[in-house]
Amino acid sequence: MKKFLLFSFFVLFTLIIQAQNRVGISKNLKNVSLKKPIKITDDILPLQNENIYVSSGLKSIFETEIGSTQYDLPSNSSVDTRIYLYPDGTIGTTFTLGNTPASFPDRGTGYNYFDGTNWGTPPLTRIESIRTGWPSYSHLGATGEVAIAHDFTSTLHILSRAVKGTGAWTVASLPAPVGLVPSWPRVCVSGNNIHILASSNNAYQGQTYPLVYYRSQDAGATWDIQAQIPVGLSPADGYTQGYGGDVYSWAEPVGNTLAFVVGDNWTDLSLMKSTDNGTTWSKTIIFQHPYFDFNEATTLTPDTPYVCDGTHSVSLDANGNAHVAFGVMRVLNDDTTDAATSWFPLIDGIAMWNEGEATLTSLNPDTLFNLGKLIAWVQDKDNSGVLFDNLTDVLTQIPSYYISCSSQPQLTIDQTNGDMYLVYKSFVENLQTTAGQFFSHIWGRKFCSNYNGWGPFTELTDIANDGMECVFPTMSKTINNKFHLVYMMDYEPGLNIRGDSDPVGQNSMVYLSGNAGSSSDLPCYILSVNETNLSGNVNIYPNPVANNLSVSFVKTTYAEINIFNSLGALVVSNKFTVNKGDVKDFNLSNLSSGIYMVKIQTAEGTYTNKIIKE
Repeated sequence: MKKFLLFSFFVLFTLIIQAQNRVGISKNLKNVSLKKPIKITDDILPLQNENIYVSSGLKSIFETEIGSTQYDLPSNSSVDTRIYLYPDGTIGTTFTLGNTPASFPDRGTGYNYFDGTNWGTPPLTRIESIRTGWPSYSHLGATGEVAIAHDFTSTLHILSRAVKGTGAWTVASLPAPVGLVPSWPRVCVSGNNIHILASSNNAYQGQTYPLVYYRSQDAGATWDIQAQIPVGLSPADGYTQGYGGDVYSWAEPVGNTLAFVVGDNWTDLSLMKSTDNGTTWSKTIIFQHPYFDFNEATTLTPDTPYVCDGTHSVSLDANGNAHVAFGVMRVLNDDTTDAATSWFPLIDGIAMWNEGEATLTSLNPDTLFNLGKLIAWVQDKDNSGVLFDNLTDVLTQIPSYYISCSSQPQLTIDQTNGDMYLVYKSFVENLQTTAGQFFSHIWGRKFCSNYNGWGPFTELTDIANDGMECVFPTMSKTINNKFHLVYMMDYEPGLNIRGDSDPVGQNSMVYLSGNAGSSSDLPCYILSVNETNLSGNVNIYPNPVANNLSVSFVKTTYAEINIFNSLGALVVSNKFTVNKGDVKDFNLSNLSSGIYMVKIQTAEGTYTNKIIKE
């Protein structure tokens, strides 16, 4: 990892923005299925380097390694609440740290803190005195912080301190009823109110995999709600099977309004919302699973329904309305005796649902795309019109995360203007290991509320990250002039802990930030940019244009031109170097009449203008 960071300091990066048109995956590949566990509830029992990307003024990304671990399973499904940006610009983050395979007796909470100027030294040891895992993190009170992790044998452990970034941690244990072992915690905090969701492998109150809720209103001194199965998700509501680990994710509270999303491959996908600080809850079904309260041992599925893949993220806007991004998947159960179901590795897409919209009746990615509800997918980077053309063996070439090709979404909303920031992992076309496995990188898009549209696709980890697996992003639900996230980087796609069972190796936990303002690394909808005539170093003519568009340059520079149609689809793209006084001509005779957007990027900046094609 250190070699990567030092090397990438010398690399110049270009902004990789993909067109918004979608290339589908072939029907034959989409029909391939593989086996997976019924409920993913895994646990195992038995010098800082900085990198600033500055590329011709086009992209400004900051990355630094904040920790490392050989334990490579950050989450069973969704990744949630592990990094928090404070109002003063400081940042706290946690991850599962473990460097003694195979049972990882040293496993626990890795913690690092950014004091506004520098990150701390990457931790070598956990902050607990006992073996734990799955740490969830948030602010606490006016100046404090809290981390919560499980031991997988008794209860949850709460570590807090009154002043973030410094001092000794106060350790407490969460009350647990007899027979319940709460695990895989997720925390959200409002002031001194701590809210926790957890699941368990132990049956409880008639639920095989119970989902329980805890609340403290005095910073964890007492818990007035303990191990409560929320109304709407209980056995009394027909949910006897319950929910596996990490298939629930919190929104950052807005006042007394709380929200979380829960659901996976074999359950409904539901929004749970409280407007009274968790005292009562209401349920809205985002997608109703066709096999209600599915039981693998008794229920065959003659069809192969499209469902949520178990990864999702929810954020509340300033009005307290929920917005949800989630991965989609296709599943099958054709054998009730093998204690397993099947997933379809070449299903691809991240969907969007906004509170107030109707329940989704189909999660087929093609249907979602036609409805404008599919917001992310694998990009056709070489513009060949074909994806996965180097794929010959799904079993060996697709790493077994049991999720969509584009998945693990993280969604953050700017409370001041309603803009939304989406980051996620997605396969990178034609980027493979020597054995042929496809790498994933971290990608992003921005929704600009002023224009009610999603911007272009941006590959946030590119070029120097080639040959690296970048997955499991977790993004702060708060932003300033930048968005902030942590992801796991590996030399090998897949996992050691489960699925691929790759050889154990060192994995880097990497902090990444990017611009969130008007010059964002996640640009706005392409037709929302400045539409005045070009001036200064670049000029285009004629306008209107019949056949040939000319672009003149007054300085020697590297340039990239992209032309988009009125739907935001890329129709012309070219990269080149020009000398002072050069004129480049582009033949547009094959384009239909209409309005187009020309976007030119040079070392001096970005220039945009509308043109009319006659």
